[in-house]
Amino acid sequence: MKTIFTVSLLVLLSLPGSSTAVRVPDSQAEWRHLTTELADAGLPSRFLKLLPREFVQLEFADLKTAAAEYHPDGHRMVFNLALSEGNEGRRFRPIRNIGNQELATMYHELFHAYFDYS
Repeated sequence: MKTIFTVSLLVLLSLPGSSTAVRVPDSQAEWRHLTTELADAGLPSRFLKLLPREFVQLEFADLKTAAAEYHPDGHRMVFNLALSEGNEGRRFRPIRNIGNQELATMYHELFHAYFDYS
């Protein structure tokens, strides 16, 4: 049984991903846009503004199970492609059009970036 599980796990891990992350063309401008929009919506943003714009590299990818992921290697913040305008991976959808669960996950991952910086 243990062998079957191990082999199954290895097969799953070796499958190629369906997509790769796409860097946001102007990551620093989009970071400024995101933090401003969060502040304008009355959401916590002061801790994000403490991060230098160049610290976090924003990316979009076709994440299957999450709204966002933080990768400390390279300070990459990967957001689900569904959070971008037209699913194009260039700009965020308006914050008012992002659901509470997605926002909660985004904040969870953004805190990782903040703690990685501090």
